[in-house]
Amino acid sequence: MSDIGNTVSIKDESFLKYGKLLIILKKSKFADLNLMCGIDTVSIRTDQQPKTDSNGKLPDGVTDIGSSNGLITLKINPNKWCGEGIELYSFADFCAAMRGILAQMQIEHYYYSRIDVRFDSYCSEFEHVDKLNRALILSYWHINRSSDNLYQTDHGWTKRRLNFAFRGTTSEIESYNKEVEEKTGFVLSRLEVRSVRQSAPKAQQTEATKPIAILNRWKAALRGSVPEYQKMLSDRNKLLQNEYIEGKAQGRYPSINSFVRQNIGDVYSTKQLDDLFSLLDAAQPTKARYNFIQRNPLLQKEFFSEKDLQLYVDYLCSCMDKYISAPLSNFALDDHTDDRQIA
Repeated sequence: MSDIGNTVSIKDESFLKYGKLLIILKKSKFADLNLMCGIDTVSIRTDQQPKTDSNGKLPDGVTDIGSSNGLITLKINPNKWCGEGIELYSFADFCAAMRGILAQMQIEHYYYSRIDVRFDSYCSEFEHVDKLNRALILSYWHINRSSDNLYQTDHGWTKRRLNFAFRGTTSEIESYNKEVEEKTGFVLSRLEVRSVRQSAPKAQQTEATKPIAILNRWKAALRGSVPEYQKMLSDRNKLLQNEYIEGKAQGRYPSINSFVRQNIGDVYSTKQLDDLFSLLDAAQPTKARYNFIQRNPLLQKEFFSEKDLQLYVDYLCSCMDKYISAPLSNFALDDHTDDRQIA
C-alpha cells in the first residue's frame, strides 16, 4: 500500500502515540473488519473563479457542479488529485491535498457545503457487514424521520443487494458494495456518512474547523442512534406482524416458522425474534426461537444485541479518532502536494 494510505512503521516514533488506541482496537469485537476511515469527497462554495489550464480544464479530481446566488460549487476528490491508486486515510494528508488543490485554482475564500466520510474494508465483503450496517442505519433513521428516503438497491438479475441507504435533508448514511461499484479497486465494502447542504459559516472558518466539527458531529449522532435500537426493532416487529396476518390470509405463509424463515433478514437480535414469536402467538416464544434455530442450521442467522451495536459504534468512532490524529504520510512530508501543477 502506498505511503499516502497512512501506513505506519512500528519502528517509527510516531507509532508510539497509537499504542493506547491499538490496544483498544484489539479488544474490539469488530476490529477484524480493519476499517480505514477518511474523508472521501467534499464540495466547496466560493465566490472566486477557479483557475484552469490553457484548455479550460480544472485539476484532476475537481468538478464544477454549477453556480447559484453568486457562488460556484466545486466537487473535490483529493484522492484522485493525488494520483491513481492513492487513498488518503489521514486528516493531515487530506488537509495537505486540499491546500494543494486550492492553491492550483487560486481559491482563498470558500466554505464546505458537503463532506463525505468513508469507512473502507479491504478484507470484509459487503455481505459480511450488510446486516450490521442496516441495523445501524435503521436506528439512525428511526430518530431522524423528517425524511422517509430510506431505500435499498438490488441487482435486477442476481437479486444481490447492492446498497442500503438513508438520505435526509442535511445528512446521509449508506452501506454499499464497493467491490461491485468499483470493480477495478481494492475496497470490498464501504459505510459512508455524509453531511450535505451545509450552510455558509457565521464566522470565518479555517480548512480544519469544519471537517473536524463534522466528524465529531457524526460521532455523537452514531452514538445517539444506539439507544433507539430496541424501539426500532419493536416497530419493525409490528410491521412484520401485519405482514404475517395479511400473508397468512392469502395463503402465502402456511406456518409461523415459514414466515420467520422468509423474513429472517429483518430480524436483528434474538430478543427481537423472541418478541416476534410472541406477537405471532407462539405458545412459548423463547422455546420457539430455540427450536427454529436448531431446525434451520443452514439458514443465515446474524443477531446483534444493543451492546453489540454500541461496540460497533465505538469502533467506528475510534476509526475517526485515528484518522484525525494520524500524522502526515511520507507522500505529504515529501512536499508532493505543494509541487503539483495544473496539467
